[in-house]
Amino acid sequence: MKNSLLKPISLMMAVLMLCIGLTACAGTAAKTDPTRSGDSGLHASSPVENDKSEDEIITEADKHGRGREGMLGVAGDVVKQYDGYLGYGYNILTAAFYNHKDIKTGHPVIDMDALAEEDFVYIEKKSSQHVDYVTYVSSSAKEYSEHFATAADIKARIGFTGSFKASFKMDHTMQMKSNQKLITTQALLETQNDFILDVDAKLLAQYATSTFKQAVAEKTAGDLIDLYGTHVLANIMLGGRFDINYFYTSTETSESTDIETSAQASYRGISGGASGSDDKDRKEIETHSNIYFRTYGGSVTADPTSISAAVSSYKDWSKNVENGKITFVHASEVIPLWDIVAHLQDFEPAAEKSAAIKQYFDERVDQISNEFNETVKAQVYISDVYVGYGNSQSEAKNMLRGKGVTEGHIVNLDLNADVGGDWIYFGYKTTTDQDKAITGLVANYYSDAMSSGITYNSSKYDIIPVDLNRNAKGKFIYLYFTRDPKAGSPISAFQYQQNEEFQYKNTKANGYDPVIVTSDGSVADFNKGSGGDYIYLWFKRN
Repeated sequence: MKNSLLKPISLMMAVLMLCIGLTACAGTAAKTDPTRSGDSGLHASSPVENDKSEDEIITEADKHGRGREGMLGVAGDVVKQYDGYLGYGYNILTAAFYNHKDIKTGHPVIDMDALAEEDFVYIEKKSSQHVDYVTYVSSSAKEYSEHFATAADIKARIGFTGSFKASFKMDHTMQMKSNQKLITTQALLETQNDFILDVDAKLLAQYATSTFKQAVAEKTAGDLIDLYGTHVLANIMLGGRFDINYFYTSTETSESTDIETSAQASYRGISGGASGSDDKDRKEIETHSNIYFRTYGGSVTADPTSISAAVSSYKDWSKNVENGKITFVHASEVIPLWDIVAHLQDFEPAAEKSAAIKQYFDERVDQISNEFNETVKAQVYISDVYVGYGNSQSEAKNMLRGKGVTEGHIVNLDLNADVGGDWIYFGYKTTTDQDKAITGLVANYYSDAMSSGITYNSSKYDIIPVDLNRNAKGKFIYLYFTRDPKAGSPISAFQYQQNEEFQYKNTKANGYDPVIVTSDGSVADFNKGSGGDYIYLWFKRN
């Protein structure tokens, strides 16, 4: 009886244990770590079940070749031979901004044919071609160099000091003034991209030329950089570049237009895309700049030397670039020479030599950085003097403003103060050009109106034909000015005196000379004979 009952019970227990076991297995499979890949539990010796057809598999050997067909998102076509600019060195410290003439083509660093045979070299033809442009505005030579170092992403404080000669016909040690700027607009038309796939210093070191490896072993760090440059070109753009370089000097007559806005308007005028206010905005930079043009690609026979010539050249340049007359114009990836040296195989002191090259590079950066001159404050001179008058203060000052005198250059004292008559104000303009500076200012009293100039101490003086006692009693008083160097050093500042009070109370007359009367050499009272306040004008020479 007991045996017959135990059999069914044992069978039921076995079924129950089987169900529990299957459930546990299912639960374990459902708790896969979401941070791990689906085959993360497989070992190298574990068989891999493959449900895909062979057509869907990309082997390691096929990886780079299949990439050119877009399967892995790699643009361009792989090439088996290469005769372009990749693999050559470029000295980003002393060369001009990226251009084919400064490539170290006589001394290749990388065996590009060997690299191409392994399917690492690609060329992408740009199907959509349009011109992009960028404008750089710098207040010093050092800032100009810093801007291009940043644009090239070379991880150095400065770069491309050769651009000063190439773009402005000056050295990087040039002395700039506070009213000057270096401005470059680059128009870039890219038609082709040459690049090394998955490039890094280790890969390039494997394909270094034998002559480069020999030079590394034999030459000093400085000689290596002189011969091969500082960086190796690994991803470059070909096409054309049209550079417009402005050495701009602001003056008293400069418009309030933002100078970058003016430069961009100038470019649009040259490229044929001007509209709206561009004609007005471009006037500022084109009027007050020395302008230099450089073209790369496009087979322009000679760089233009004027705005009108640039307008004509631009059309030919862009058309020829689009038709295939292209050259090296930019780089998006360069590899430091010292990093390549660090990965050279079979060269025991590779790390030591790499460190020496990097140290030399850093020392040259510091040396060149110290060669830049700080921008100095521009010396300002008085270029023009005026007298404004009217029935009110605003009317008199508006007459000066109408002649281009800015608010800060109106001497804020009515020269008819306390005597009635018209409101009369003195105003002036400034210049940084010493040849345009006023060197003498005198006055004289008369019993009648005057309208002609005078000769004083052998210098000819022009009259300001406004009576400083206009519509008030007293003498007729006129001011005269000259730019004759014989009259003295350039005048650079004015201040007034009203009775005993000076405009600049701390300075008073220290360093200033009074406007004198030519007939007797006395200090000129601008209210002479009117019975009002004593008013004098003082000036300072440079």
